[in-house]
Amino acid sequence: MNKVSTKVRSYIENSSVIEANNGDLTLATADTSTITSDVIAPSLEVGVGTGSTFSASIGLSIARNEVDNNLEAFIKNSGSTANPIIVNGDLSIAADSSATITANSAASAIGVSVSTSSSPSFSGGGATATNYITGKANAYIEGSTVGNASNKVDSVTLQADNQSTITAKVKASAVSVGVGPGTTAAFAIGFSLANNYNGRSDSSTKSTLEVLRD
Repeated sequence: MNKVSTKVRSYIENSSVIEANNGDLTLATADTSTITSDVIAPSLEVGVGTGSTFSASIGLSIARNEVDNNLEAFIKNSGSTANPIIVNGDLSIAADSSATITANSAASAIGVSVSTSSSPSFSGGGATATNYITGKANAYIEGSTVGNASNKVDSVTLQADNQSTITAKVKASAVSVGVGPGTTAAFAIGFSLANNYNGRSDSSTKSTLEVLRD
């Protein structure tokens, strides 16, 4: 299992005097977390004999990856009518999430049984991948005074963005061979499953993805 969980904040809070007299004011957070997971499970079983022989081969591959990052950029409870936040330029507040999960899960099983008598053979290959991207990316101004008629801000930009991606490749293969002079049974089962949750969860215990611009 691979997991990335962080909290990143860029903020101004409970400040009475804020002045950017000579330029812009920028508050920004960014998430570029990357998980690359390769899980491979091969299995080989060979049974050879003069009597009754049986071979069984099972391969199982499980991949689980989680990214749960919380990003906030904000101005809160700062400035007032008498002493506003002064910016002689542009005010920019941004929270950008672009987490990436790339998961490859593969399982293969080969069973071979050779006998002069009965030689049943069984093989099973199973591969699963479960991936989550949750958290939040919020940019906001709350309970604050920015500029006034005498101290105008050139522009105010609030940006909250999520461009997270999940790529999952899951492969399962099974081969079963039985060789004998009589009735020979050979069974092979392959199973693959991929569950990807980008911005939501399959469980109430996990937070969903939140993107807020206010």
